[in-house]
Amino acid sequence: MKKEASSSIGYLFLFALLLLGGIIGIYVLVKSRAMTNQREVDDTLTSAVLGSLIMDDEYFFYTKELGTPTFVFEDTTESFKIYRSIIEKARGEHEDFYKNVSYDTFVTYSVEGDKVTVTEFSEDGSHKTRIENLGEAKTPKGEIVEKTSAYGKISFDVRGIGDENMNRVSRDVFCTMEENKNV
Repeated sequence: MKKEASSSIGYLFLFALLLLGGIIGIYVLVKSRAMTNQREVDDTLTSAVLGSLIMDDEYFFYTKELGTPTFVFEDTTESFKIYRSIIEKARGEHEDFYKNVSYDTFVTYSVEGDKVTVTEFSEDGSHKTRIENLGEAKTPKGEIVEKTSAYGKISFDVRGIGDENMNRVSRDVFCTMEENKNV
């Protein structure tokens, strides 16, 4: 009789161990999917901001001949449209993940000499432009702007792990334009 009791305790322990292993396995799978989605969002946002860096080629080559090659935005409104269209395309491909997206911030910084032309776009596409001194212009996260660049931030709702509640998250990125001197 004692032998039967000890084996049933062993089976119960084995069952509890398998159940715990299954729960941990499911959690790891769900968590890895969330991490994959986060990487996709980061990649999309980075692609959108990089895609928006449309420079005025004629001005660049003109200033390069003068000895100080300068990148400036060709058309900041067009850059904003490109930024939004790249994110919208990604949303269409992953409708199950991107919910209730808002375009919190999109800012272009055109550095020319010791001045920075800062153009801030609101979600509806309207914008405000101001000129700041080089070394004083900062991104919304406090980074000092030294080169022509752009900053983008989006917010969206995602489903929580293991529940149906929606959580609001935001992602942002700052990209700088630089000359490839190897070409």
